[in-house]
Amino acid sequence: MKLVPVALFCGFLASVSLAEEVVVPEEVDDCIKKSAVVKLAIAEFFDMGDGTKNRFPKRDEFEQLSALNAAGECCAFVYVDEGVFDIDMDEQLLGFGASIQPRITATPREPYQENLMIDFNCSRGQTAEADLQYLPEPCRGEN
Repeated sequence: MKLVPVALFCGFLASVSLAEEVVVPEEVDDCIKKSAVVKLAIAEFFDMGDGTKNRFPKRDEFEQLSALNAAGECCAFVYVDEGVFDIDMDEQLLGFGASIQPRITATPREPYQENLMIDFNCSRGQTAEADLQYLPEPCRGEN
């Protein structure tokens, strides 16, 4: 009988810790997945097939590729420069008051490997410290 209150208390603590777990909103995850269109445009520009460019597009060059329009209604892709772009979430459409803007950075691999020449890394970008919980784990690191 004396163990019942202890068991109830342990159950209560377990339920509180489970309630605090935050799941990445589906819209945030979808926008990060949609960035594949931008990544492809950057990779295609980097290696035009003849190997002559081997550089990332400048901002004005990238805007001509129109991959920035692929995001959809909940987010926008903002090309910074030299293979770096931000995913700007529309917090009003997402339905919660968070500041979420992860950054994707392209880095060429060394030595060159055919079909595997660029790595794309996600970081927190301009996402507020309190809102990092809404980003997938790989995107929570520093820029």
